Amino acid sequence: MIHPTLNTRERRQIRHSFAKLAKLLTTVRASRIKMENVGLQIKDKYLKRSILTFVTETAPCEENIQRQMDSLSHVFPLQDLHTPEKDRNDDISFNCPFQCAMHYEKEVVSAFRSVLNDSEVLSEIRNTMQSQLNEILYSYLKIKLLNSFSLKEISRKDDIF
Repeated sequence: MIHPTLNTRERRQIRHSFAKLAKLLTTVRASRIKMENVGLQIKDKYLKRSILTFVTETAPCEENIQRQMDSLSHVFPLQDLHTPEKDRNDDISFNCPFQCAMHYEKEVVSAFRSVLNDSEVLSEIRNTMQSQLNEILYSYLKIKLLNSFSLKEISRKDDIF
């Protein structure tokens, strides 16, 4: 099997892409975990189910980012690529899932935009992340629509989404 050698520019792009994806993964993971924690505290079972559905819908995005990072890590030894992730000391606590979603939507979109607008990130990764951003935005849109309903309407037996 023939393996092409990478030039310096390609190596730099791979390392840069990996670092950007690591930051994005940290942000997406933190938002998903925080939304799950808020969702688990909700007393109304229908609203709780709707919020936890959001968490379930965003998990594949996190997995896809992790897969992209794993594929990049095959080029270099992991200790070469791995930059220690800073632990997010997110002391903000939310009682309302809608406020939590609004807060983290801004952070997640900003992290995605950082990857998408960076010309050093590999174009294949930017294309994949664009579709992931669209899926995440769709999930956040559902939360915003859910906020427009009253608790009485949400607690009906029918599924809203």
